[in-house]
Amino acid sequence: MSSNLRADADASTEAPGADLRAHLSILIAALLWGTSGLVGRLAGDVDVPPIAVAAARMVVAGLALLPFARRGPALPSRRGIRPSLVAVGLLLAGYQVAYFSSIPHVGVTVATLVALGLPPALVAIAAPLVGDARADRRTWTAVALAVGGLVLLVGGAGAALPNGGSPVLGVVLAVLCAVGYSGVSLFGRALGDVDPLRLVSIAFAVGGALMLPVLLTADVPVTPRSIGLLAYVGLLPTALAYLLFFRGAGRVAAPVTTLITLLEPVTAALLALAFLGERLAPTGMVGALLVVGAVLLVTRRRRTRLPPAGG
Repeated sequence: MSSNLRADADASTEAPGADLRAHLSILIAALLWGTSGLVGRLAGDVDVPPIAVAAARMVVAGLALLPFARRGPALPSRRGIRPSLVAVGLLLAGYQVAYFSSIPHVGVTVATLVALGLPPALVAIAAPLVGDARADRRTWTAVALAVGGLVLLVGGAGAALPNGGSPVLGVVLAVLCAVGYSGVSLFGRALGDVDPLRLVSIAFAVGGALMLPVLLTADVPVTPRSIGLLAYVGLLPTALAYLLFFRGAGRVAAPVTTLITLLEPVTAALLALAFLGERLAPTGMVGALLVVGAVLLVTRRRRTRLPPAGG
């Protein structure tokens, strides 16, 4: 799952003859993010606990992105900047744990849709806290659609449940992920004067340092498959995906970037269908459409987008 840090790089209009490579960079980043849920489920199949997957993602990505934490413009000297960066790292680590913990209960499809479907509405509601406009009628309509979609998703998740998981607990964890994801976005907006790539690198470094003891004490079987899965989730759908995203975000219009990154949940759902046999009941499919509709309703009217946040 992607991290929800400020990453639009002030790209509000498409540059003339927009670079195809920029679009491809964002496209590949979204596809990579969409693989993280499948990796989390496969790691569980080889007895790697969800919290270890989340910890490995933070630690490996934090190490890989560490060189970028010292690049770019210096951090602003204003008061509270460092505690805010620590808070971003805490929230980033927390929602990763919630996301990977929800997958054993509701599967990759539902966990990803809930975790990525709610934040646009949640951020729109809380936007006044960071100086944005107050939520309007369209935003509240999107919230209603998202909540209704979540209810239907819970009811239609039976066919996607792995090993008799608890749909209520799984959705609660996914909602907590969405709340943490939204909190990172709000902090990201408040830290708008920090270089985006430096911000995400510092956040992962902080989160990785916090999660390192968890990874070292987790009961992880040391096998080529388990180590390979943990290395993959930290390097490809996290470190590499962020580098690709930031490479392209500054040269692509924000609304276009938003649409491209919607491929993340689509990728997660297709991979879960192809490799895990996850299927939603008809009511769950309607719920998924409502959640996606809520996302589109919120993002369509805005010239600035909800920045993307690991799978």
